[in-house]
Amino acid sequence: MEIIEEQLDEAIKQFFELLGLKPPKAFRLGECFILVGRESGKWHLSISHPTRQPTWEEIKMARYALIPDDVWMAMLLPPKKHYINVHEHCFHLWEVDECEFENCKCKKEGGDGA
Repeated sequence: MEIIEEQLDEAIKQFFELLGLKPPKAFRLGECFILVGRESGKWHLSISHPTRQPTWEEIKMARYALIPDDVWMAMLLPPKKHYINVHEHCFHLWEVDECEFENCKCKKEGGDGA
């Protein structure tokens, strides 16, 4: 499968502009829809599928194809009071600071993250 850039839907574009954010770029990976942008200077990637959860391979492929390799990304689960689920089959990856993972075993052993 290859990742293909596509035009961002006008309604999505206007939504981001209303929030004062630069609209993200839109991509397709098979049936998955991907948005990639920067919010407050940090990378944010969302990946969704219309009928199921995106697979780990789809998430991984999108991350490494669309975000610079030297950036640390994480899927976060905030406290319940901050949790928002607009799309049933969507995951979000957020840029995190590398220093948060200084003691990470995979970093010390040179793991490939697979």
